[in-house]
Amino acid sequence: MTEHARIIDVTDGDFEEKVLKVDGIVAVDFWAPWCPPCRQIRPYMPKLALDYAGRITFAAYNRDVSREVFDGLGLQGIPNIVFFKEGKIIGSFRGGRSYKELKAAVAEQLGEHVQPRALSPEFEETFEEIIEGLFEQLQENMKPLQEAFAKQSQPVLDRIQPPFQAALEKRQADEISDEDYQAALQQYQDAFEAELGEAQRAYDEACTDLQQEHDESVAYVIATFEEIEGEIYDVPADNP
Repeated sequence: MTEHARIIDVTDGDFEEKVLKVDGIVAVDFWAPWCPPCRQIRPYMPKLALDYAGRITFAAYNRDVSREVFDGLGLQGIPNIVFFKEGKIIGSFRGGRSYKELKAAVAEQLGEHVQPRALSPEFEETFEEIIEGLFEQLQENMKPLQEAFAKQSQPVLDRIQPPFQAALEKRQADEISDEDYQAALQQYQDAFEAELGEAQRAYDEACTDLQQEHDESVAYVIATFEEIEGEIYDVPADNP
């Protein structure tokens, strides 16, 4: 579920009502909890919802909860931000990016349809500096974790990957049966789990904790901006 009042959750069951039948523009973030690029941009979505408040609706579609709409639209990959107007797609983009890149991508897709509320330049500059600083700190905090896991895992991978890679190449060349390839794959997966499974889970958990801390910091900054919304935007949220 989303954790911000400005972003609504949508599923296959209510997509038509909350997105396709809505007057105006709806921006839908197709995402999944396990997706790193999705986790990268999600903390920034409430800020964009604040910028476009009263002008477009922001929604989140969890692909782990629903799949019918995602597959029906022929979408490939997540995160995938799709813009709907009167039931039709008017733009889209996908992939993780920084706050500034995300903001620019949204503006590019919506430019001919709607403009964001103007935010005082000094406040926007301050926000961008804070957000960039938080992201840089996240990367710095993750770096020793990544280096430690790479140091631990690389010798194991150097040993268990070549047999699997050889089996994969032989299967692609139709030199071995699918049964033999699946056996090689299972052997690789078993070896990885036995030697690196626990370390991988510990690494993932540590990275998730750091990401959560980062997200909470971003949320705090956005909440602070919301408290002074009337002072920093050129028009109130209900003024199109």
